[in-house]
Amino acid sequence: IQDEITNEFDRIINLFTSVKLELENRKDSDNFLNYLKKKKKEVQHQLEDDLLIKMVRLLPYDNPAPIIKAYLSKVKSIIGTLPKERTITNLDNLTYNTKYELYTFSSKEIIENNIYNSAFSKLSEISKTARISVKEISSQVLGLGQISNYNFETAISVGESEDAILEETNVNSAYKIVNDGTDRIIEKCSGVSNQFSEVTTLAMDEFYSSVKKFTENLYKLNDSDELIQLKHKLSREKSKEETEIKIKKVQTNIKSFFPLIVGKGKELYSETKKKIFKISEKVGLTSVPKEVSEEILDYIVETEKQIESLPFIYQRLFKNSPVNDKRFFIGREIELEKIRKAYNHWESGKFAPTVIVSEKGAGASSLTNIAQEEFEKSLDVIHIRLRSTIFNPKDFIDLLCENLNEKDIIDFDDLIDKLNTHPSKRVIIIENIEDLFLRVVNGFDVMKMFAQIISLTNNNVYWIATCNKYAWNYLSKVINIQDYFAFVIKFNKFTDKRINEIIMTRHNMSGYRLMFIPTQDDLEDKQFQKLTEQNQQEFLLNKFFRELNNISQSNVALAQLFWLRSISELTESEIQITSLHNIDFSFLKNLNRQKVFSLAAILIHDGLTIEEHAKVFNFTNEESRLLLSAMLDDGELRITDKNYRVNFLLYVHVIKLLKSQNILH
Repeated sequence: IQDEITNEFDRIINLFTSVKLELENRKDSDNFLNYLKKKKKEVQHQLEDDLLIKMVRLLPYDNPAPIIKAYLSKVKSIIGTLPKERTITNLDNLTYNTKYELYTFSSKEIIENNIYNSAFSKLSEISKTARISVKEISSQVLGLGQISNYNFETAISVGESEDAILEETNVNSAYKIVNDGTDRIIEKCSGVSNQFSEVTTLAMDEFYSSVKKFTENLYKLNDSDELIQLKHKLSREKSKEETEIKIKKVQTNIKSFFPLIVGKGKELYSETKKKIFKISEKVGLTSVPKEVSEEILDYIVETEKQIESLPFIYQRLFKNSPVNDKRFFIGREIELEKIRKAYNHWESGKFAPTVIVSEKGAGASSLTNIAQEEFEKSLDVIHIRLRSTIFNPKDFIDLLCENLNEKDIIDFDDLIDKLNTHPSKRVIIIENIEDLFLRVVNGFDVMKMFAQIISLTNNNVYWIATCNKYAWNYLSKVINIQDYFAFVIKFNKFTDKRINEIIMTRHNMSGYRLMFIPTQDDLEDKQFQKLTEQNQQEFLLNKFFRELNNISQSNVALAQLFWLRSISELTESEIQITSLHNIDFSFLKNLNRQKVFSLAAILIHDGLTIEEHAKVFNFTNEESRLLLSAMLDDGELRITDKNYRVNFLLYVHVIKLLKSQNILH
């Protein structure tokens, strides 16, 4: 198996080696980009229709060590044929004058429990480890095709980019991207091949060692004294096992007898702990918050520099933008199924407007993108992304007319008529409906108008909306917005494993190796020191994603940002990740009340201009300008298209602050 599989790895390496040579010869040609597009298809065809399929079929996926399994099965079968009882005695005691001692024992029991189990106890674990390793290798092999595709896609996108001034610059960049990516694929393929060899070698070495031990111990059974000792040992183990069973039974009875006492104790401890922390906060026993925010400003600058220094292919993989590619749509399958259910409800003629409620960066836009792709197979889809506040009804009608490509609509009634008389049914997606109100008197007219529109046009339009979680909670209390929608889809938090999958799917597409750097505490930990290098990396990976999920609070965009920020070093083929840098966000506790209320309003609206802020707080424009500028300078806000928004790095911590002061719920 190893020889056959190693040969297949060599075939893949030879394919990309020839691609690399061909790239070198074609890089100065006039039609280099057309060549890349053609080569991408050729390589994809060779990989997916030949090399990768054959490789995966050859990998011993379900039975990584067939010789081990066959051997153990045969030995077990032979042990099963041994006689149930034998009687022996020490030859020195076998005399006519004295009474000698006879020992009756089971050959099968002694060989099975004392020799077989002792020799082969590790083999089941070896087989399990090998099986896991082969599954991982299989996954990496299949990933080679995705790495190659994404590598070519990125190079082609750069070559066709209009950002660069000279076309020649674009082509040179495209060549470098695809050439470097091909190098990484060749290196990764060699690494996976070596990994497979190591797995099989380790399994067989341990197997041969176990067989040798088993055989040696079998020969020892020719000695009667050895047999007698084994019989005594077996008797002691049986007695010990029976005692342990009795002890466990008693423990079980005790636990079942005192569940209420244990539960009450835990509850009392938890309540006491909460009270202590509340008291400590009041009397100042907790850490004193900082008065300045230089650290967060430095962190922002460092983060921006860090991201800019990364290779383009890595920046593209982790770009903070909604997902359009199903390869990267991970973790929201349940929510997508709920949209399908709502759509089927609507198709049957029932009221089915749907709203997706989530935090900023949690993936609502990605979900609507994937849903749109499905709906477009049978219906026209109009996708509207609101980017600024609209609280004037006429402005909202104009926006809808523009996106519906209807120029002769005069008023609200005309709009309803046009939507209902359209010759075919449609899907209309409106993102960020928190932009359809302003927290002032008469600032909810547009939101109420929107509710009327979706209610009056449900028969001909399937409406999908997305809304900021905190705006939704606010609107639910003010205008009962939940009554306007038949389906409300709320996002659940991700597990550490799911965050791992989201990040690693993107990373694996880059082809870079990954190395987690241990902290000083890790290096000084004796348990960590005992682990193999592979187990150390697995431990550090799990620890990192546990911390990442905790800090990002299952926010995908934040998780990706912190992942990029954790890259400490990058070589041509390897990325090194350090532990997450915990910033001291305690300076937020020192913000004055006006800043805190401003953060809440900006968070609910997902951004306010100076004029809108002034309206919400009844300030002059100059007062709002001064306040927002100060918050911008301190790093609490960022500005895009005249809209002041909460600095995304502070997003989770601002929410915690506002909740602790009962401003958000």
